[in-house]
Amino acid sequence: MPELAQAVCAEEFQTQDDERRLRVRYASDLPALCQRTDAEVHDIWLRGKISNVSVSGVRLLLNRPFMANSLIVIEPFQTKNIPPRVFEARVVYAGKHENGGWIMGCEFTEQLTQDEMQSLLENK
Repeated sequence: MPELAQAVCAEEFQTQDDERRLRVRYASDLPALCQRTDAEVHDIWLRGKISNVSVSGVRLLLNRPFMANSLIVIEPFQTKNIPPRVFEARVVYAGKHENGGWIMGCEFTEQLTQDEMQSLLENK
């Protein structure tokens, strides 16, 4: 992983009932577009921000939530000359953010490869 990437939490095992993370998460501030996988052509994309990312999931900040268990697509903004990539994820939880908007935890339907992870982290 790039040295610029800051780990949000180290790999840990279930220490509390509500803490089940098993992957290292990295802080991010990467803008992204999000939409339901079953959206129609005329449906709008929501602009948000990826606040942290791991190989198995992502935490999003958006102006409006998607319902839990919804399948969504996430398209990070590309600032480097690399092919755009869209990731599919399932919404695990959504809740009000203390500064306004919504915070959502999502699990990727397919884990990121190390190259995909590095590409997202270097794209900051």
